Amino acid sequence: TERYNRSVRAFDFNATSPIAAQAIAAYAKNPLPELPAAQFKVNGGLTFAGANGLPRELWSTSKANFAPRVGLAWSPFRNMVVRAGYGFFYVPLGADRTDAIQTGYTLVTSLTPSIDNGQTYAASLSNPFPNGWPAPPGNSQGLSTFLGRNVSYFKTDTVNAYMQRWSFSIQHQLPKLVLIDITYLGNRGTRLAANKQLDPIPNSVLSKSLVRDQATINFLSATFSNPFFPLPGSNIAGTTVARSQLLRPYPQFTSITANEPQGYSWYHSLQVTAQRRFRQGYTFQGNYTYSKMMEATGFLNGSDATPEKVISDLDRTHRLSLSGIYELPFGKGRQYLTSAHPVLQQVVGGWQVQMTAQMNGGAPLNFGNVQLLSDITTVPLSSGQTLDQWFNTSAFNRDSTQQLASNVRIVSSRFAGVRAPGVQIWDISGVKNFSIREKWRVQFRAELLNAMSHSNLNSPNVDPTSTLFGRVTSTVGFPRFLHLGLKITY
Repeated sequence: TERYNRSVRAFDFNATSPIAAQAIAAYAKNPLPELPAAQFKVNGGLTFAGANGLPRELWSTSKANFAPRVGLAWSPFRNMVVRAGYGFFYVPLGADRTDAIQTGYTLVTSLTPSIDNGQTYAASLSNPFPNGWPAPPGNSQGLSTFLGRNVSYFKTDTVNAYMQRWSFSIQHQLPKLVLIDITYLGNRGTRLAANKQLDPIPNSVLSKSLVRDQATINFLSATFSNPFFPLPGSNIAGTTVARSQLLRPYPQFTSITANEPQGYSWYHSLQVTAQRRFRQGYTFQGNYTYSKMMEATGFLNGSDATPEKVISDLDRTHRLSLSGIYELPFGKGRQYLTSAHPVLQQVVGGWQVQMTAQMNGGAPLNFGNVQLLSDITTVPLSSGQTLDQWFNTSAFNRDSTQQLASNVRIVSSRFAGVRAPGVQIWDISGVKNFSIREKWRVQFRAELLNAMSHSNLNSPNVDPTSTLFGRVTSTVGFPRFLHLGLKITY
């Protein structure tokens, strides 16, 4: 719940809009040839929590989420352990994951300088909002709230997404206190939230051509008398409106979205860990992960019934992490200079060096609604990848006058074989411990973040019409940082 019920609850798709009679009558005077006046509907509108007899709850909650987990361990030999496990985990819903949708309780007034396509101008720099701007109406407008704008709502019958996770591992203790762990880990996500467009331009009127279809673009962008005029401050405030808007299922809105529990994902990985336990002043650990993650949590086209199955933007095929601690062998109780002068021991003793490093591959690239001139397998470069050409730019149509629009997309939203540059970060710290008295300790720390001052590259430009297409032009992360600290304990 929201404390003061200041939130959208749902969308009533069957309710007749308060502006329906006026809009239908206006549309009947100038209907589209492909949409007879009798078929023009103006239904639907937002509903609000705690208003008009609706519950305060934004959605119903399940009382039957059962999450079993089981684990097994077996030691066939003295220095070996075999483990297996399975777990069922629900994804939480609530204020820590979901914000209230406060449409109506916050309001942005769009600037509409002209209502006749620039023939005359009502707005000016000195008076950009000649009609003023309204105060947020809350839920007082009911189904008329945010007409002519983008809206979203909650699924009142939403369900918790869940993860099924399973693993199988073998651990073996080697000599010299070295432990090796080899693990297979899998994860399956079900009922994941997929943001769905409920007011799309129908696929049936979009172009199926693999090249730019100017006739369809012109057809959908052609303007007609706006049956909703006037809707001040909205995205369809003018006297004319595009054909594409009138062909939407709920033409009085420009977009209606909600999270549908249609998404799913799957993850498989091989993880190898080597660890040397702390003894004789040092320890280290290394972990290598080889993995793949696929997902279906987004829709390639607004009218698609199911989400697109594609490589996840979280997928990183290779990942290596290293860490270690080494206590320098000098000073009291150490291998060298154990009996040295106390002053010398204070200088050379008590030093400790720590290191962590992480390296992983880059994320799959998303090129958008592009037009390929050849097979998708020709996009990655077989060799010679440079900052000026990260992939094969000649595989794309780069002519700005021939880019796709108003079409049904078929090219995948992400390319698994073409990835952004990877990441490499080394952090090193040195620690010096002083013992002043029995109860007093002083610790000095010097920490180098990104100690190698390695420049991690940003993703290349993926806009085919840009002169920088295929080039890496910036870096991400931060340069080398030096932090100095002093801690006294007593």
